[in-house]
Amino acid sequence: MKCNVLISLLLLFLFFGAYGQDSVCVVQKGQFLKYRRGYLITIQGDTMNGMVWHKSADKIFFIREGIKISTPIFGSFSTVPAFAAADGRIRGFYRNGLPYVVASIPPDNTPVFLTVLETGPITLYALLANYSDLQLSDQFASPGLLTGLAYYGAKTDDEYYQVKDYFLCKGSDKPLVRVPQGDNKFQHVFLPLIRDNELFLKELPKLQVNFYHIRSLVKEYNETFIRSKTQTQ
Repeated sequence: MKCNVLISLLLLFLFFGAYGQDSVCVVQKGQFLKYRRGYLITIQGDTMNGMVWHKSADKIFFIREGIKISTPIFGSFSTVPAFAAADGRIRGFYRNGLPYVVASIPPDNTPVFLTVLETGPITLYALLANYSDLQLSDQFASPGLLTGLAYYGAKTDDEYYQVKDYFLCKGSDKPLVRVPQGDNKFQHVFLPLIRDNELFLKELPKLQVNFYHIRSLVKEYNETFIRSKTQTQ
């Protein structure tokens, strides 16, 4: 038991030490606008608060809480610690009101950071891209608002974003399934996942069953699935 505790403490020391930062982090002013408050989740399940920049589908930058941040326009800048989905150092992170997890997506099992939108018997993930601060964006760069994805009551800073892909997972041991856009292809993927929920199937004719309503469909499926199980007990 003591050995396990010592190993855990050693791993935490190595994690925080390897990605420790100077007391002052110098970041270009325009770049700092891309950071949002959040935290990292280590492989051991521990959390580290700070500021997160979700640079790409598989890479983030992180400024640890407690670090003084300087944002000049010109000059020498700090090397901010980066984390990749493939490097096995974190399970995921939380940023701007949204949780992200490391997952391997089809068809090539590429490791990326996916946003968790709905959880339950069916989990819905989104691959987000093209973040842009609302104050800097114009009307031509606004496919949607990130705050529309955040959990109800979460305090977020507005951003524009683009959803590149949705993925579904039914069962923790099952692979992710990409959600296609065409109506026929969408139904071919989605309908086999919901056949075990009679209550939801009765509601289905009233719903818009397509790619653009995937979140409301998954939410309704999960709620009716839990309700039907409660009624049969």
